[in-house]
Amino acid sequence: MKDLGPARQILGMQIVRDRKAKKLVLSQKKYIQKILRRFSMDKAKVVRKPILCGYTDSDMAGDIDTRKSTSGYLVTFAGGAVSWQSRLQKCVALSTTEAEFIAVEACKELLWMKRFLGELGCAQERRTSRDVTGQGLLLRHIV
Repeated sequence: MKDLGPARQILGMQIVRDRKAKKLVLSQKKYIQKILRRFSMDKAKVVRKPILCGYTDSDMAGDIDTRKSTSGYLVTFAGGAVSWQSRLQKCVALSTTEAEFIAVEACKELLWMKRFLGELGCAQERRTSRDVTGQGLLLRHIV
C-alpha cells in the first residue's frame, strides 16, 4: 500500500479542503450537471427566491341549469400548486367581463399568501403577478 496524498475525489464527489479556514467541502458538480442535461435544464436561469404567482379564469354561464359562471384560481409557489379553487359563482354574471371581474376575488388569496410567506421569512422581493384572461377582459395586474 502507498500513500496517494490527500483525497481529492470519493464516490463521484469532489473534495476541497481548506485547512486555514478549517473547512471541508464536498461537491457533486459533475453529477448535478449530468442531471440538468438529462432533464434539459442545463440552460435554465437561476432564481434567487421562489416566486409566488396566481392565475384566475372563469367561463360565461357554464352551468346549464342555473346559467351561473364557474370561476377558479390557482396559486403557485416555486412552480408547485399551493392553493386552488373552482366553484360556481354566487350570482349570475350578465357578461364575460362581469364573470372575470368576480373571478378577481382570487387576489385576496394571493395577498394573504404573500403576507404569510413574509411572516415565514420568505418575503417576495419582486411584485407578485396575477393573470386574468378571457374574451371580455384581458388584464395583467400586479399586486
